[in-house]
Amino acid sequence: KSCDFPLPQAGIKTSRSMLCYHPHGILACGFCWNGVHANEFRQYDVTYVVASAVFMLPIFSIVCYLLGTVKPASPASMHRIMARGDNVGILPGGFEDAT
Repeated sequence: KSCDFPLPQAGIKTSRSMLCYHPHGILACGFCWNGVHANEFRQYDVTYVVASAVFMLPIFSIVCYLLGTVKPASPASMHRIMARGDNVGILPGGFEDAT
């Protein structure tokens, strides 16, 4: 059996779209499987940004670097991504929302 959720893709363009994922789960695990690895989004070439602190976590940072499409949400990184006109996926909220 499978559980499929239709994703609203009508407003997503091939460039300059912003996708927000919330709730994203503990350490963004839900986001990773439902966003980064979702077949529905692969055609849009999305660069995903997460809190810069995530890149200080030993294993999770390696996974982010290996994926290649997950970058820190630092001002410099965001400016580079948006200047190129890439689609960007962000994770609003975080620790403050969970506590």
